[in-house]
Amino acid sequence: MKKQILVFVLTICSLVAYCQDKATLTKEETINYLRKKCQEVVGFSRVINKYGESNKVTKADISIDDCTITYTSYTKDVALDIQTSYPIKYSFNAKDISNIYVSKELYGGGSAGIIEIYLTNQTGLRTVIGQGGPVATMRIEINFLAADVTNFDKIRKALEHIKALCKAEDDPFGN
Repeated sequence: MKKQILVFVLTICSLVAYCQDKATLTKEETINYLRKKCQEVVGFSRVINKYGESNKVTKADISIDDCTITYTSYTKDVALDIQTSYPIKYSFNAKDISNIYVSKELYGGGSAGIIEIYLTNQTGLRTVIGQGGPVATMRIEINFLAADVTNFDKIRKALEHIKALCKAEDDPFGN
């Protein structure tokens, strides 16, 4: 009987030690992962309208300062091989994320896609660099490599993880 109790206690202790070993990624580590995912789409294109015109992502970056996420994207026209628009920069607080979807505005074709992040209010800022100041928004667009079907879920989970970390900073014992 003593051996069974000893085995039981050792099993419980090892499970507790195993569960505590699972480290949670920090905000910075998670942003580094998201940066890698954002840069995977560089060089890939997506169809942007019903006429079949395509834009290629030439540069993408994401960063975090406290809980404010900043995403910047550069694209160019595939047919003309020129910069088609000014770079777009989004800034938003991770705590304000309410929903994350794959864009429904897909016209088919191309390996790149758009992830839409919806905020609880118009607390995000969208800036077209070189075209004036920021405009309040509740919809953030992030380019991603849609050719890999697992990318959306990975990016969504990473964004939700950052949101949870930021909320825990404000109230570690809240929901």
